[in-house]
Amino acid sequence: MAQLFLLHLNENECYHCLAAVIVRAKEDRFFLTTNKTRNILFMETFKDLVREKVSSKLSKHFLTTGTNMSSFASKWFDRMFVGSIPYWSVHRILDTYLNEGNKILYRVGLALLKSCTKQLLSLPHADAIQEEVQAFASTFKRGDILMDDSFSIRNLSRSHFDYLEAKRTGCDMSDSLQDRVRKAAVDEDDFGDHEYKKDATVMAPRLHGHSSIVSKDELAQLWQWLPPLQRHGEGMVLFCTSVSVRWS
Repeated sequence: MAQLFLLHLNENECYHCLAAVIVRAKEDRFFLTTNKTRNILFMETFKDLVREKVSSKLSKHFLTTGTNMSSFASKWFDRMFVGSIPYWSVHRILDTYLNEGNKILYRVGLALLKSCTKQLLSLPHADAIQEEVQAFASTFKRGDILMDDSFSIRNLSRSHFDYLEAKRTGCDMSDSLQDRVRKAAVDEDDFGDHEYKKDATVMAPRLHGHSSIVSKDELAQLWQWLPPLQRHGEGMVLFCTSVSVRWS
């Protein structure tokens, strides 16, 4: 973001703009992710949205080929697509980001994958898929078409993001959050494959036992760093110093 600001502002103006963004982020968590846990949730929510809004087949194809979406999507989001798509399009994204927050990052990421879904489904290996995604994004020269495609994706409400995050963390939604989700009036038909709603992925494992070294939240975060195929079971403490070790 600083790199983009410096193309149009002097250093003093750039500093004050960045400070304003950080202040806004403290007030609105959908404006800027401010810690590693929220960063993980942002990425995991994007994976759910790919399954809902782009293609459930593509999501399954990523799993079967061992393709980790984070390997390319995290670069998109962390760098606001700088270096991934042509600069003209990046400026359009920045303009929208300053107006509505990080929802535009979801929109553009989904639009890019939607535009090359057919090509990606034909590739059998993770390396080939990642190369195709990067090559496709870097040559997407029509920024106006990219933005039109991004805003054609319907029902990206913040209450729905809350709902997906609540499922990922295994937390119960508050009454107010449930009300906001209902009021979002998300069209079920836009979700694509209904199998998704029957088999939701939970980010936080049900951990049996405790640790005197790290907290339960930290254990859940460590669990999240495992590859997806190794996270299908539940976390279980097999060894605990306070229980397993006999002190002489």
